[in-house]
Amino acid sequence: MSSTAASNNPHDAEKRLAIGFLNWAHAIDHFVLGIYPTVVIGLEVVYRRPYSELIALATAMFVAFGVFSLPAGWLADRWSRRNMMVAFYIGCGVALGAAAFAPNLPALAAALFGLGLFAAIYHPVGMAMLIEISQARGRTLAFNGVCGNLGVALAAGVTGILASWFGWRAAFVVPGVLCIATGSPICGWWRATLTRSRRARKPPRSRCRRAPRSACSCCSS
Repeated sequence: MSSTAASNNPHDAEKRLAIGFLNWAHAIDHFVLGIYPTVVIGLEVVYRRPYSELIALATAMFVAFGVFSLPAGWLADRWSRRNMMVAFYIGCGVALGAAAFAPNLPALAAALFGLGLFAAIYHPVGMAMLIEISQARGRTLAFNGVCGNLGVALAAGVTGILASWFGWRAAFVVPGVLCIATGSPICGWWRATLTRSRRARKPPRSRCRRAPRSACSCCSS
């Protein structure tokens, strides 16, 4: 009995860790989308443009966030959900870095579009993974929703603090570094778990390979 429980512990730990990564991704997903609408207030002074003109740059980001969820889900079903989630973390981090160091407004708009494109990965891919791992448990899905709402709630406050203390570019750099720092170990961890699961599913090699087929009881049966 105890040996059975011990054998299940590693699998349960992997499930909890995977759910934790997905919850963190949901928080990041909504957080990064709230950075520019907060930063744009200070950009009026930097670029000497009206708020109405600057906030329009976010349109491409939100359109990409909605539209690209369709190809993201399609690609995850035909390629790999895990790899798509790694692309979510790394892609959002790179897009945030591009926004931070954008030399002009067209480059900033392109970076925001890329951010919306990679942020679109989470809902069709991450939610599908969460439902599969948790077997659609209501409590797990509810907690995931709380994480997403926390990302929305913290976006304005954290972005405002970073922008006021270190400048508006830091408001993009810090979450970008967090995204890449999270995505890199996730990639290695998921590859390791996938390798272990493949080895566990692999049938054991027959020990009677060289024995005549008629003389081997396991082959003749």
